[in-house]
Amino acid sequence: MLLLFIILAAAYLRFVGLNWDDYTHIHPDERFLTMVESSIQPPASISAYFNTDASPLNPQNQHYDFFVYGTLPIFLVRVVAGWLGQTGYDQIHLVGRFASAFFDLVSVFLVYLVGERLYRRRVGLVAAALAACAVLFIQQSHFFTVDSFANTFVLLGLYFAVRVLDGGRLPDYLGFGAALGMAMASKINTVALAGVIVLAIIPRIWAVAIVDRDKEFWKAFRGLVLAAVVSFVVFRICQPYAFSGPSFFGIGLNPKWVANIREQRAQAAGNVDMPPNLQWANRTPVLFSLRNMVEWGLGLPLGIAAWLGWGWALLGMIRGNWRRHLIPVVWTGAYFIWQSTSFNPSMRYELPVYPTLIVLAAWGMWEAWDRARDIRIRWRQVARIGAAAAGVGVLLATAAWAFAFVSIYTRPATRVA
Repeated sequence: MLLLFIILAAAYLRFVGLNWDDYTHIHPDERFLTMVESSIQPPASISAYFNTDASPLNPQNQHYDFFVYGTLPIFLVRVVAGWLGQTGYDQIHLVGRFASAFFDLVSVFLVYLVGERLYRRRVGLVAAALAACAVLFIQQSHFFTVDSFANTFVLLGLYFAVRVLDGGRLPDYLGFGAALGMAMASKINTVALAGVIVLAIIPRIWAVAIVDRDKEFWKAFRGLVLAAVVSFVVFRICQPYAFSGPSFFGIGLNPKWVANIREQRAQAAGNVDMPPNLQWANRTPVLFSLRNMVEWGLGLPLGIAAWLGWGWALLGMIRGNWRRHLIPVVWTGAYFIWQSTSFNPSMRYELPVYPTLIVLAAWGMWEAWDRARDIRIRWRQVARIGAAAAGVGVLLATAAWAFAFVSIYTRPATRVA
C-alpha cells in the first residue's frame, strides 16, 4: 500500500500540466523531435522497415540529414500517436511528453526493485519515495526527449545485473542484454552500461571455492556472450538505421549514421564552433556538475544525503564489505566522472546515476538508524532520534522541493505570459 501511494504521488508530479508551455515548443530538442515525428511514416512491411535507404520511418529519408537521437522512443511515440490520431505538430509532442512521464514512472518502481534487491525492502521503499520527488526526473518527464526512456532502460539493466549478482541465471543475462540494447537504441552513450554486467559477475566468481572458479567463470562467460548477442539483436531491431540494410541481415554500419555520431561527438567535445557550445566554456570539471546536481537536480537535502551515502558505501567497500555496494558505487562514480569531465556537462547527461545515488541515500539513512543501536546506552536514544530526524527531514524537504517545483507547470510559462 505504501508503494502504491508513492507511485500515485509520482504520477501526479509527472503528469500534471503536460501542456505547460501552451504549444510553444520551448525545448529545442523537443521541437526538433516533434518536427521529425510529424514527418516520418510507418513502413508498409517489415522488409521496408529494415530498408535504410527507402524506409519512410527513417528521418534521414525525410530531409533530416543530421539525426543522432535514439529511434526506439521515436518509434514508440509515433505508433501510439498513430493509434490516437494525434500525429500533428501541435499534438504529437504531448503524446511524447505523456510517454516520457510514463517511462519515468516505471523508473520509480524500478528504483524500488533495485533497492529492495540490493539491500532490503525498506531501502527500496524510501528510495522509491525519494525518486518520486527527484526534481530532475519531474522536469524531464515534462519534455518529449529521449532521456527518460533511456534512463528507464538503464535502470532495467541495473536491476537484471543485480539479479545476475545474486543468482547468475540465464534469463537474467538475457534480460540485461535486452535492456542494454533498448537503452542504446534510446541514447547511444548508454553503451557504458555494458560494463555493469562485468561488475555483477566478479563477486560471483570470487565467492566460490578456488576449485570451482573455472566452472563459474565459464558459466558467466556463456551468460556474457548471450547477453551481448541479445543486446546486438535488440539494438538492430530498435535502431535499424544505424545499419546499411536493406534487410535485417545487412548489418554493416550506415555511413551516414556514423558520420552523424562523429559530428555530434565533435560538438559535445567543444571541437565545433557553434553558438550553443559557448555556454560550456570554462566550466570547472566535476564541480560544475556536482553543484548543479546537489543544488538543483536533487535539492540540497537529498543531494547531500546521496553523496554521503555513496561515500559511506565506498568506505564500506574499502573495509571489505564490497559485494552489495560494488554495482551502485562503481557505476555512479565512473559514469559521473565521465560525464562531469566532458566539455558539455549538461545536467540531464547525469540522469543515469541519479537512481543509484538515490538508492545509496536510502541505504545510508537506514544504516545510520541501525548503527545508532551500537552507540553507548547513554547516547543511543539521542542517536536514534537524530538519525530518524535526518531521514524524515530529507524525505519531507525533497517532497516540498518537488511540489514547489511543479507549480511551474500549473501557471503560464514565462514566454507565454
